[in-house]
Amino acid sequence: MDQSIRQAAGLRLGWVEALEGRTLLSVGTLDRSFDGDGFAAALPWVEFTAIAAQADGKIVAVGTELDVDRTVTPDKNFIVARFTDDGKLDTTFGYGDGITNVDFRDDDFPVAVAITPQGKIVIAGSTNSTFDVGRDWAVARLNANGSPDNSFSGDGKVTFHVGTANDTLTAMTLQADGKILLTGTSFVETPDADTARLVLGRLTANGEIDKAFGGLGTGYNTISSSTYNLVPSSMVIMNDGKTAVLSTAKTNSREFDEGLIHIATFNTNGTRADGPLRGKLIDPALFYSDDFTFGFVLQFSTNDLIVLPSGNLAINSSLDYYHNWSADVIKTDLLVTLDPYGRAINSAYTTIGRNFTAETTSMVYSGGDLWTAGKTDNGGMIIHRYDAATLVGSQWTYIGDVYYYNTEIHDITVDRTGRLLIAGGSYNLGFDFESVLFRLNGLPVSAGPDADDQFSESNYISTSALVSGAISNSRDVSVYRFVAARRDRISFDVDTNGSPLDGYLRLFNYRGEEIASNDNGAAPGEILHRSPYLEYYFVQDDNFFNGLDTKDESVFFVAISGKGNQNFDPMTGLGDGIGSTGAFTLQMRVI
Repeated sequence: MDQSIRQAAGLRLGWVEALEGRTLLSVGTLDRSFDGDGFAAALPWVEFTAIAAQADGKIVAVGTELDVDRTVTPDKNFIVARFTDDGKLDTTFGYGDGITNVDFRDDDFPVAVAITPQGKIVIAGSTNSTFDVGRDWAVARLNANGSPDNSFSGDGKVTFHVGTANDTLTAMTLQADGKILLTGTSFVETPDADTARLVLGRLTANGEIDKAFGGLGTGYNTISSSTYNLVPSSMVIMNDGKTAVLSTAKTNSREFDEGLIHIATFNTNGTRADGPLRGKLIDPALFYSDDFTFGFVLQFSTNDLIVLPSGNLAINSSLDYYHNWSADVIKTDLLVTLDPYGRAINSAYTTIGRNFTAETTSMVYSGGDLWTAGKTDNGGMIIHRYDAATLVGSQWTYIGDVYYYNTEIHDITVDRTGRLLIAGGSYNLGFDFESVLFRLNGLPVSAGPDADDQFSESNYISTSALVSGAISNSRDVSVYRFVAARRDRISFDVDTNGSPLDGYLRLFNYRGEEIASNDNGAAPGEILHRSPYLEYYFVQDDNFFNGLDTKDESVFFVAISGKGNQNFDPMTGLGDGIGSTGAFTLQMRVI
């Protein structure tokens, strides 16, 4: 059954098609509380490329300015806009109109944005010079009000040169200790053709190139191939702390190159990781159905990579398929899930029809589902919903238009309550390009503004980590994941350093079962106080069984909350009580 969605202005039209009985029809519909019609105010000649949801409900969108031919205009900057929870530009941000900019060189193009636990805004992309400097990676950090954070590289911004005059950044992620992981391409010139190599680099929390990363003293590591161009599209920190980088592997030897999925893993120090995902190539043709035997794939590209709470990886990609009988080019998305060893679990692809095809370019996990967002061949916007465990499609939402056309969708994320935020850009009826930011109703994921209160949102930390955090409201929880080896004895020392927090510590295995907890404890040399301290000996065999085989190490989770809020569900983030608040530090040690 279709459910019509009509805007008050009567200009936008969309619908939700339910593919199974479990679909909630309100989920996936435009959220009318967002600036009245589900769409935030548009910025003229700006294309949003990435978005991030703050813990207070505000939304940060980054993009770049475009010319009339939809190219980046000369001497244009990172554009940063912040919107309130109801979709209005936030006048407390930037220059008083909700907008600010970051200027590196001539042409600046952001691709990623993230919010630190302290509320600072990190933006990453590339900067280009029309003179001799070439293109480099570029990273900026802003204070919560949009001003430059001068504690970051002295002026709030830094460029990162990774070896050639043609470096392009494609993804960024933040570590729990504040360090910034970056990946992208660096083109190596050869007599026959330029070769794209994969680069993974890291900045310290204060904006310096981390020379200890990569093993070469440069702050980065590279992967080159004599056969393929490697173009990274996404990366994640896996449950074991390693970084996985997803790339498209293509050759220069064919007019139409189907491309391959390439996954590389790196250790926490940036060196190449051993194992089945060291440099795994996967042929996407393995997942095509019989529908794809009547033509050939023109183009294939990987788009997004997510680590699921189970530790499995989800890959979103897209392809253009030429159908011999109809001479149509069919666009579709391809989803694949892999276990941590690189073995395929499930796959799915979606084509809505040969006269109405779509490809998605971004993906997010929420409440047991994978949501993908992209565009249709008639200029509309499409959002797909899949069960993360089975990849069975349960719903798709189309926002078609007589108002927007030639839409580009670049990012999808989830806010603090499970609502979906989608960003990009589109032409309007006046043939002017403008930003697009809209919100859909989603499945509730939390009772409060808590961005890290469940396994799927946890940050990885090492077993020697010292992290700073805060329980900012009475229902707040901070969850971290780590890897412990069998027979490890690990201490967990929470200190409040004078804050009013009466802390509570809980330890979980990967199934969400509590295996230890502490209210008030005293670390060696300390007096008993209201700060938790726990020592745990990891010996139980069933904690090291992941459903495939028994391992010598496994993923565990440690959660910090205020006393009174110790019965929450770490799998869903629900069931919060009322606890105390305040800042804390967590020190872990193998003893």
